Amino acid sequence: MKNVLLVRRNDYIRFVQGLVPSASREVSWYIILDDQSILASKGASYLDGFKKGVDQINQVLPGARLNMPPLDPLKSFVVRSNVLTVLLLAYNIPAFIILL
Repeated sequence: MKNVLLVRRNDYIRFVQGLVPSASREVSWYIILDDQSILASKGASYLDGFKKGVDQINQVLPGARLNMPPLDPLKSFVVRSNVLTVLLLAYNIPAFIILL
C-alpha cells in the first residue's frame, strides 16, 4: 500500500487531481450495485445494459475496464433461463394437445 492512495471520487477530483500535473497512472472506483430490486425476468436487459454501459464508458475513457465484471455469470444465467423456459413449454405441449 506504499504507492496507493484511497480516497472518495469527489475528494480525488477536488483535492488530488489538480496537484498531479502528469495525471494519475490508474484511478479506480469501487461501485456497489443495489441488488434489492433485481428481477430474474429482466436478466437479458441487465446484460444488454452492462454491455452498453461498458461501450459508453470506453468512448469517454479509452482503456477503462471492469476488474470483476458480472457479465459471465449473467450470460450463463440468461442462457440457462432461456433453455429452462423452452423445456417447460415443451413439457406442457402434450397437456395442451390433450385438452384440445
